[in-house]
Amino acid sequence: MKFTTGGWATKGVIICLKKGLNIRIFGFNPDEVLKDILNYGKEKNISITKSKDYMILEKNTN
Repeated sequence: MKFTTGGWATKGVIICLKKGLNIRIFGFNPDEVLKDILNYGKEKNISITKSKDYMILEKNTN
């Protein structure tokens, strides 16, 4: 899972699959969807990366 931004202030996640196309989830409101996806990744031991821009947005919204 790659947490990144789409545009200036839109948080999102790209779920990279072994087979098939990647799944892009951007622009959900509220941000609870992204938190649920992050928690799911941690529970299932899925590798998670965050871009620098995403971490800045995450820091500013908290």
